[in-house]
Amino acid sequence: MSEVNDMDRRENKWSLDKKIPISLIFALLMQTVAFVIYSTRQDGRIGNLEERRLEDRAAITALALMPERMIKLEMETMNLKTQLTEMRSDIKQLSIDISRREARKP
Repeated sequence: MSEVNDMDRRENKWSLDKKIPISLIFALLMQTVAFVIYSTRQDGRIGNLEERRLEDRAAITALALMPERMIKLEMETMNLKTQLTEMRSDIKQLSIDISRREARKP
């Protein structure tokens, strides 16, 4: 019975046999190398895509703030227009005052 167990153990163990062709071992090795190279390239591509995503997110955030900036600019423009109108009326009033003073001079 112990001989049967020893035979079973020998049959269940992994071993390399001279019957395995070298071309098969070489092909498996080449596939492994190709997979490692492919994985490395994919990692680089994924890294680039993640960087682009962050840049796009920053651009989207900037675009989201544009309406607020536009409203602020419109309000500032309106304030400037009001100030310009006031300055024009002040200049007209000064012009009228200067004309009256010159008319009073003998």
